[in-house]
Amino acid sequence: MVASRSRLPIFQGIRGSDLAILSGEVMRLADPDRTLAEVVRALAATGVAGLLLLDPPDEAGIRAAERHGLPLLYYPAEPALLREVEQEVLRYLVNRRDQLQQKARELFRRFAEAALQDSRPDPVIRHLADVTGKLALLTDPLGRVLTLAGDQTGSLELDRVTLPPDLRAEAGVQRVNLAEMADPAYVAAVPGPAGPHGFLILAPVGGGDRDLDETALTQAATAIAAVLGRQRPDTDRVRSALLDELLNGRPVSYDLVRAQARRAGYELDGRLAVAVIDLETPEADAGRALAGGLKFAGRPLLAAPYQGKLTVVLPAPNGQVTVAAETVRQTVAERVGGHAYMGVGRPCAELRELARSHREARRALTLARKLGLTERPVLFERLGLFRLLTILADEFPAEARSFVDETLGKLVEYDRANRSDLVETLRVCLESNLNVSEAAGRLHVHRNTLLYRLRRVEEISGWNLEDPDSRLALHLAMKLHDLID
Repeated sequence: MVASRSRLPIFQGIRGSDLAILSGEVMRLADPDRTLAEVVRALAATGVAGLLLLDPPDEAGIRAAERHGLPLLYYPAEPALLREVEQEVLRYLVNRRDQLQQKARELFRRFAEAALQDSRPDPVIRHLADVTGKLALLTDPLGRVLTLAGDQTGSLELDRVTLPPDLRAEAGVQRVNLAEMADPAYVAAVPGPAGPHGFLILAPVGGGDRDLDETALTQAATAIAAVLGRQRPDTDRVRSALLDELLNGRPVSYDLVRAQARRAGYELDGRLAVAVIDLETPEADAGRALAGGLKFAGRPLLAAPYQGKLTVVLPAPNGQVTVAAETVRQTVAERVGGHAYMGVGRPCAELRELARSHREARRALTLARKLGLTERPVLFERLGLFRLLTILADEFPAEARSFVDETLGKLVEYDRANRSDLVETLRVCLESNLNVSEAAGRLHVHRNTLLYRLRRVEEISGWNLEDPDSRLALHLAMKLHDLID
């Protein structure tokens, strides 16, 4: 006969051929909050042959037994026999509790000694594997494997595990199913000052003393927390890993990424947009820009260097993306003591669209750089014609270059060879809609001089400026020339 305790495993070691014997008095002592119906459900899951009760069952317990097909027997034992059974069970529970407490103290001492031996958690992981005879591994908050130990590691190639989205760091030891493992595993969070340092995993759950496994896992997690607490947290790596999961467009699960971000202290709910920042001078320190983190309206923002640029996931509720972007841009500029270029992608309602917003932000940043716009964010959704041109320049660079060369190439070569400025003359005239007087004023030349230059433009390029299609081609080529050169 085996009873259960709150937060401890139920019916340790029961096999399918066993008959469980249970007294109501013992059940109340072991766990006063557990009902007979709950006990029946737990026993049915073990495949036990049947349950013999020494006290009359209640209606809920009888219905649960009928639903699960568990034979439920009631034997009104003689008082003397009942007292004898109860005493035996109580002695078992007390002895078991004392054994676990003694083992917990011993494990704590061993893990504490291992933690003091090294500045890394590896010795603690090895001790955990030795004590339990199982595979032990430590992951970061995103499920990336940091270290592992156990006899099974020789043939195991495992660089990450898919942590369930509903895994709660504060829930203690949990039994979970991991996609990368055939059998269920125990998982415990390694506590940290601002969320878990990571997760400690012990697998498989079967084939051992469950109470011992859970106790060892808890003590090892405490020891590893002490080890990692002495280290400077590698928050940049965690943030960059999260951004990579979001922005490469191929995560295991967006729900999983959202849960991982929440464990790291970032909320990814509601409408979001990606902003990409380029500091004005190469020597400006991105670390200073992120010192203390970035926030908007009291909300911590997921931000880290990513693909060579400072990248931020911005909240964009009710059209506030411009306000959020400007707040972040000003904060970064003040911290680095200079200007900052910023491109912002279009807001999106789904995490899967953030990869698109990131591509748009980089295109907007390219334009901000080209135009020297350091005083305000450049939003992709407000680029007008440049939205199409930046896509062309980024995704079809060879075609864009070919179009510019075929349209403007002769004028560019002429200017280079003769130190003239026909390309700039053409640009100003097109921007002035061929208003000769306005263009001459902007170029500070006589009207006749400008007319002469325009004739030379037509002669050299072969384009007719009176033709609307020709002017459109030249105008597009001019803007593309600014983007790619």
